[in-house]
Amino acid sequence: WAGIFKYHSNRFRAETVQHDWIDGWNLGPDNWELTADLDGDGKDEIYIRSPRWAGVLTYSRGRLRLKYIVQGRIDEWALGEDNKEYVGRFSQNGRDEILVKSPEWLGLIVWDSRNNRLDLKKIHHDWIDGWNLGPNDEIYIADLDGDGLDEIYIRSAKWAGVLKWQTNKFVVLWMVKDFIPDINDVEDKKLALTGDDKSYGGKFFETKDGIIHRVNGRLALLIWENNRMNVRFGLSDRYFGGWNLGPNDKFILGDFHKVGIEGHVFDGTQVLPQDHVTNNLTDVFVHNGWGTGMLCLNYVHTDFSHDNWKGAEWVLSWIQSEKLIKI
Repeated sequence: WAGIFKYHSNRFRAETVQHDWIDGWNLGPDNWELTADLDGDGKDEIYIRSPRWAGVLTYSRGRLRLKYIVQGRIDEWALGEDNKEYVGRFSQNGRDEILVKSPEWLGLIVWDSRNNRLDLKKIHHDWIDGWNLGPNDEIYIADLDGDGLDEIYIRSAKWAGVLKWQTNKFVVLWMVKDFIPDINDVEDKKLALTGDDKSYGGKFFETKDGIIHRVNGRLALLIWENNRMNVRFGLSDRYFGGWNLGPNDKFILGDFHKVGIEGHVFDGTQVLPQDHVTNNLTDVFVHNGWGTGMLCLNYVHTDFSHDNWKGAEWVLSWIQSEKLIKI
């Protein structure tokens, strides 16, 4: 089955529900999908995969329709069950592209609007400059330098790197082993790289994206400055505004909090409205078996800023035990 649901009048409603076949695509349990604006018309298509097939679905006149289907290969890229895909705008900013990874290969797939098909724009094997592509690589997509194009933040157990599209191929802008340096090169604030790390890309700065680095319940925010990734700031421990950050916490990223003033401060004589969360940045909804909360970023000094505040801080804007909504 496949369907599209739209939120309307305080509930989700089905726009279409389709069974078994969408034109020439046979729906099955081994399918996986991504949404992307492949043709640049402002509307998302569905990039759909099975181990040996790839297709593009569009929504038209109340139904999902198959726009394109291919078996076996997209040019030199062999479709397989070990493929992982990511959406970004790497070579241009007018439409989305598909980054595809298999254990020792990396490719860039784009939509050819003239011929209505998927094309392989570039394929890399084994090495990209000094980075050895491998099965344990983890990839995160973010506009780290703020130029309007996405970069690839790539990780393995002891290594971190940044790949960028330049002159019709991906190149390594930076890579490092064992540690990511502090932005001020403070030795005891550098970040050790381990195989247990988790990373999340998002708009964590007002002019560009960043990376949240998470390990053993601790968080650090990474920024691209001076041609390298740096630790911008981090939490000194896992106890944060009443929330005990732990390895079982689930993170969901999005811009959840309302725009504008959401709090107040006392300036010594009167209570004044105060914006405690910087608008239009990525927030982190966090939940576990205990409850729910939300981590946000603040770049405006408040009365609640801690002593070593340096132009930014994490804000726990909400915490609630047990049920998300109590009726």
